[in-house]
Amino acid sequence: MNQDIHKLVERYEADRKHYLTDRYNELCNLKTLWEKFSYVPIDKDECIEEPFHIWEKGTDRFHVWHWFDERCPNGLAKDLMNLN
Repeated sequence: MNQDIHKLVERYEADRKHYLTDRYNELCNLKTLWEKFSYVPIDKDECIEEPFHIWEKGTDRFHVWHWFDERCPNGLAKDLMNLN
């Protein structure tokens, strides 16, 4: 019985480490993408002036921001903008 519990704990720890590594890699990719987004020109109506990643020219900047925010575990402001 103890051996079964030990195997379950080992599997849980391995899965947890894998999950955390995946989340870390995802956040690193988001940070890179966010930095690239900072170079996309925005017009006076708050829309992007050129295609970027999955968005077409004319997409509202805040639509893009919401996409990033949904993917950040602590939110866009904390994870990518370094705001508390």
